[in-house]
Amino acid sequence: MTMLQVFSNGTELFFDGFAESITVERILGSGSQGQVYRARVRDELFALKWYFPAYIRRDRQLADRLRRAISAGSPSQHFIWPTHLLTGGQGEGLNRDISEASFGYLMPLRPEGYVSSTEHYGGHIDISIQKAITTCKRLCEAFHALHSLGFCYKDLSLGNIFMAPSSGDVLICDNDNADVNGRSNGSIIGTPGFIAPEILLDNIHPNVQSDLFSLSNIVFRLLTRHDPFCGLREVAETLLDQEARLRLYTQEPIFIFHPADKSNQPDSVLHTGVLTTWEIYPPEIQGLFIRAFVQGLRVPSERVLTGEWIEELGHLLDRRIVCCECDSECFLEQRSTKVKCWSCGADVTPTHLLHTEGKSIVATLDTEIRQSHFRRFVPIGKDAVIGIVSGKEGAFDILGLTNCSGFQWRAILRNERMVIVEPGKTCQLSAVSRIHTHIGTIEIEAMENQQDSGT
Repeated sequence: MTMLQVFSNGTELFFDGFAESITVERILGSGSQGQVYRARVRDELFALKWYFPAYIRRDRQLADRLRRAISAGSPSQHFIWPTHLLTGGQGEGLNRDISEASFGYLMPLRPEGYVSSTEHYGGHIDISIQKAITTCKRLCEAFHALHSLGFCYKDLSLGNIFMAPSSGDVLICDNDNADVNGRSNGSIIGTPGFIAPEILLDNIHPNVQSDLFSLSNIVFRLLTRHDPFCGLREVAETLLDQEARLRLYTQEPIFIFHPADKSNQPDSVLHTGVLTTWEIYPPEIQGLFIRAFVQGLRVPSERVLTGEWIEELGHLLDRRIVCCECDSECFLEQRSTKVKCWSCGADVTPTHLLHTEGKSIVATLDTEIRQSHFRRFVPIGKDAVIGIVSGKEGAFDILGLTNCSGFQWRAILRNERMVIVEPGKTCQLSAVSRIHTHIGTIEIEAMENQQDSGT
């Protein structure tokens, strides 16, 4: 069946108050709200979202919400944020019956290389644990910026999030939901499975606190590929209808790793995946989830803040280590220098620790050294990578630190000789005692006897 388009491909459009013409290239998708098109303004590509009149009648505050969002500007580069409200469309090739009673907006076009986080949740893409954690950290940074702007998102779910498996970068779409925190939400209450209980039980408008519940829900799903409330109680249901889902996920939800109530723990056969992944993460991360879904389930003030997630996920990346026996990614507990690999059972120990100003980072393949390792306060989106641990695949005991900055480094060898490390060059960790970067010093601690060698 052919989709009825509001705008035909190739249509040149003119909108009230918008100086340039917009050329529609092709439709990208259609849903219950409206249609999204790939569009061109001069030589620049955008996405154009156009609403159906029926949806506008249901969401009376939509236009005002968009105006506020556009006026405030995007909180960070991780949001595909509306840029221009479009009304009064004119041009050949319009479906006039639909277009006259509706409006739309322009937003940046999503770049290539991003996939829906539902693909990761379903296990359909190849992504490292490191990149999944990076996605979670950047997602939390994005919502920290949104909340700092005085906005809340209201309808966070996996369907709103796109991730780049190769880098861990994240983009958040459907930002026409966002509004000033505390403002009446109109028809938007959230997506089933991600809605904070009080929204449905107490008829409270979505707000920053309900965002925090949904955000922890997303982080759990991205790190474990499992629903935080799907355990034995769901397995026992003979009919998982709407009434049962309301009871299990809103009225009487129990976290599957509740420390005291085991009635909804994961099934040992059906839920082996989450039983395995839960044990990968150290107690600090487990503790945040327990707080989010036990204490914070009914008491919004107990929920995990975005800043707490950012800090602890950063620590988690710093404690990552790759098993030399099976290549699995593991994590050291705080003040520990050894961990048993969750996959093969081998003892995994680092060869070097990298010490910056008050922080210790495990040196393992692809470990990133960032500005935030030296500076307490780095603006959201400005935490640049200045170095990365590199080496040959399979040679886990021969690691180097590559200079990813645009500045020269001074490396002090273990014999106290000094060498210059140019941008793009690598110094071997076993040969170096410390590195003076352009923003601070990295002390290299060898965890076992190393042979001196050149850079």
